[in-house]
Amino acid sequence: MDNQVMSLYVEKFNIENKLQASTNKRCRKKFAFSVHMTSELIKDPAKFQTKDVIQEFKIACEKYKISKMDLLWFPIVHEKHWATCCINLLHSQINSFDSIKPSKKGGSMESAMNNLITNFDVLAKETKAFSFDITKFKHGGPTDYPQQPNNFDCGFFVILYMENFDGKVMENFDENGIPYFRMILATDLITHPTNTEDYEKIFEEETYE
Repeated sequence: MDNQVMSLYVEKFNIENKLQASTNKRCRKKFAFSVHMTSELIKDPAKFQTKDVIQEFKIACEKYKISKMDLLWFPIVHEKHWATCCINLLHSQINSFDSIKPSKKGGSMESAMNNLITNFDVLAKETKAFSFDITKFKHGGPTDYPQQPNNFDCGFFVILYMENFDGKVMENFDENGIPYFRMILATDLITHPTNTEDYEKIFEEETYE
């Protein structure tokens, strides 16, 4: 999965979750940051610049009230592999989900996630967005969760983690749902407002060629 597809999903995810939270008070309030912001946050803290992400962060604070969310998601692409980190405001935890578990601790993805937490805390403190210290959150959450059976579905597993984790329990799923996600995301890409192509023509060409 490339960055554009994941970015579209994140946009869709945030719109749908905001709507669900407004109509169902029992539903978990979730928000996902963009691929661009996450890519900045996983940088070495010595090279991280808050000015590169502060505009997006302020928009998220104002439009989505992220300090009142239950789960803040960060889709991470690192060394051509997708994983995700969740700041669990509901249980004051840091949850991480990787569909290919590393063979040992301290790998590059773990380092990227640690950088993300450190840099996000700097950003949050600079903007005074939260009244708590994220660096004091404990790393926890499920350790037994679905893993990908191949070498190419990591992006879709990130989507499934974000959809199925409620802050405490990861609802079980398997790769059988991935073809469905492929179809939904393909449709969203074609019909997205920023797509200037005539999607009806695209469907017609696909049908009759």
